[in-house]
Amino acid sequence: MRRYAFLFVAVFAGLMLRASPALCLEGLHFTNKLGTGTTFLVSNFLRDQYNESIEHFQAAVYDLNDDSIDEVFLRGLNCFQDDRFCQYIILGEQDGKILLISRINARFIMLADTSTNGVRDLLVFKDRMNDYKEERFIWNSEVAQYVSLQKTQPEQDQKERL
Repeated sequence: MRRYAFLFVAVFAGLMLRASPALCLEGLHFTNKLGTGTTFLVSNFLRDQYNESIEHFQAAVYDLNDDSIDEVFLRGLNCFQDDRFCQYIILGEQDGKILLISRINARFIMLADTSTNGVRDLLVFKDRMNDYKEERFIWNSEVAQYVSLQKTQPEQDQKERL
């Protein structure tokens, strides 16, 4: 009996020594706490570009590129009422104007713990059957927007073959 107890302790200790590093994924928290100036700018942008009111959206703010200026994530208030994807609108501010950074359709989005070109990567969850299957979106500075890493990978592979 002692032999089995020793074997159990040895195996358990061996498994514990092989610990993997912890990953930090940050979910978006839609608190609608925008500053007064940002609310005004975003409201005007939504009215001009989409003919929508800011009251139809939830907002989350995050600094994606460590420039001390928050980017704004918007999603519709009713996006979880059925099985459709939510449309996430990502906006930035430059020189007192709102810029469209990206629009992404997904079930939900998380901030990755990695960055590309100085901008936080996004983990986009679209799979209806597997909540843990993500698609990584990275910042593409050539087109100044987020692009799917999975969609850019085959293009890179083809360029290498030529």
